[in-house]
Amino acid sequence: MITKKEISFFNQNGYLIRKNVLSNSICKKLKKKLILANKKEINYHKRNNKKNKLFKDFGMVMVCPMYDISFANILGIKKLIEPFEYFLDKNCQVYAFTSSSMPPNSGNFSSRIHVDSQRFIPKYMTNMGCTIALDNFTDQNGATQYLPKSNKKEKKPSQKFFEKNKKVFRCKRGSVLYFSGRLFHKGGTNTTDKWRNALTINMCRYWMKPRFNYNVLLK
Repeated sequence: MITKKEISFFNQNGYLIRKNVLSNSICKKLKKKLILANKKEINYHKRNNKKNKLFKDFGMVMVCPMYDISFANILGIKKLIEPFEYFLDKNCQVYAFTSSSMPPNSGNFSSRIHVDSQRFIPKYMTNMGCTIALDNFTDQNGATQYLPKSNKKEKKPSQKFFEKNKKVFRCKRGSVLYFSGRLFHKGGTNTTDKWRNALTINMCRYWMKPRFNYNVLLK
């Protein structure tokens, strides 16, 4: 059950971290399936664009459950879903379910300061996201960076202000970073020779239109 401490912390800071949400065995299973899905998408872009490393979403699987039901099954994990149901409502729905992996010796499109929801409505949250670490997150492999309380501001922070006041999601695999769709954040740069694997789920209010037509894609 979500605690009063967690509720208060999220309301004040716009983010929340939960450890050990996914077991090591689940993380290993999902990582293997994500690597295969990512290879399929990269090969698709290779066939359609010779400069595939330049395409905007390199390293991002756009609809993970389309590749394997194991991704969708984690939506049944109570510890994962509780924060969404509390801060949005129990009828909230999946807006997007993507990967958030970082290529070796590189960054990608996520490595810029951004928000996941363009709508700024004071004291009202339409979208809430989470990053699920399938590997340990470190400074070296491009751990997610975020600016606490920035969800309360409409204007994008300067690079200097962000760098000075940011937090880094250093964690063990199986940990989850929850954040308001208006929290400014970015992916780091992976300076290792291995992929850093993660999933990102974005949930929205029940009355909103999801990013993809899942009834068609998951048919």
